[in-house]
Amino acid sequence: MIDQAFFPYGRAAFQTIRRKKQFFVDNTAYIKEFEKNPLQCFTRPPRWGKSLLIQILMCYYDKATTPDEWDLFSGLAIHKNPTELRGHFQVLKLDFSAAVNAGSVEKMSALLTKHINSQCLDFVAKYGYDVSTDENARATNLEVIVRDENDGMYTLTTLAKAVRARGEELYLFVDEYDRYANVCLLDREDVDQDGYRQAVIDTDSPIKRFFSTLKILEAQECLSRVFVTGLLRLAISDAYASNNILLTSAERAVGPALGFPLEEIKRGVRALELGAAGEERERFEAEALALIENYFNGYRFPGVGDDGLYCPQLCLKVLHALCDEKNQVYLDEKGDRFWRKVAPEEIMQQAGRPSLRTIRRCFAPARVATRGHQGAAPPLQGLCGVSLVRPRIARQVQ
Repeated sequence: MIDQAFFPYGRAAFQTIRRKKQFFVDNTAYIKEFEKNPLQCFTRPPRWGKSLLIQILMCYYDKATTPDEWDLFSGLAIHKNPTELRGHFQVLKLDFSAAVNAGSVEKMSALLTKHINSQCLDFVAKYGYDVSTDENARATNLEVIVRDENDGMYTLTTLAKAVRARGEELYLFVDEYDRYANVCLLDREDVDQDGYRQAVIDTDSPIKRFFSTLKILEAQECLSRVFVTGLLRLAISDAYASNNILLTSAERAVGPALGFPLEEIKRGVRALELGAAGEERERFEAEALALIENYFNGYRFPGVGDDGLYCPQLCLKVLHALCDEKNQVYLDEKGDRFWRKVAPEEIMQQAGRPSLRTIRRCFAPARVATRGHQGAAPPLQGLCGVSLVRPRIARQVQ
């Protein structure tokens, strides 16, 4: 019986997964397709591996990636035929989930500013830039990054300009970009209470300022590439602030980039070595596949074949659970706990059922991925065309 640690359920650390030789589905062939769009947003439902994808891309494009770290790509599609931009950029990652669950709009905004400043300081240490709190420091040294503890966008702006002054190129990754807006608008019954709606739509709202800043930096050639992930198209349709960012989620060339194909699920099931060798193992493997297909298969994103794709984290949860022999009772047709005999709610609970808030957030009144599903439904993908961003006059950085 394989150890549970082989299946990295809930993990998004690419380098750790590869070093520990854990279960990994190679999606690096799509890097070439993603590379065709320098500024893009790629949305998918929860638990589809968006954060892991960002980790892969960061490791691939980072100038600071060492030969040993590049070896982690050995055996993967991109390692055999890398692109010219491999290892070409200085990379910065922001994660908007760092600003949620703060208790108030003011605290959320403060946490977002703190996160941006913290990530910029990590960037300073990684690439060897000077940092100052004096706005006039750039008058004598354009490679200085000015940290403003009350204005993360200003810190980010000086960082991008310092990178350009050094003759480098900046690749910005933003994970869960819509999390801030989701918490304000979709995670509560009364969005007008305590200023949550205004925190998203006001001229000075953090999300508006952020995308306005990115557009300005890109126009000034201080920002070479942006890769944004999230659940919904909350701000990537605004004509004033973010229209330079292309939504690639529905493009057929990258449609299958995230998700587990059926053959990869079979590989994971075989690795379990379920039951006793012989007839029992064949029977248990067939039932494990049938269970997963019944509950998690059917996603038909553009470019995906008739077999559909499987939600990675939900499948990893099942594979992780089946490493424990006591859970194999769900695969034994002779027992009372056989999965075809128990209520769907019990199976979904074992697999980590998403919250009602998550389902409501993703099931927006817009197009969704077509699914052919026979059991309880995991979250669907929504493409919500809500326009949230307008420009703000940004602080001028010389």
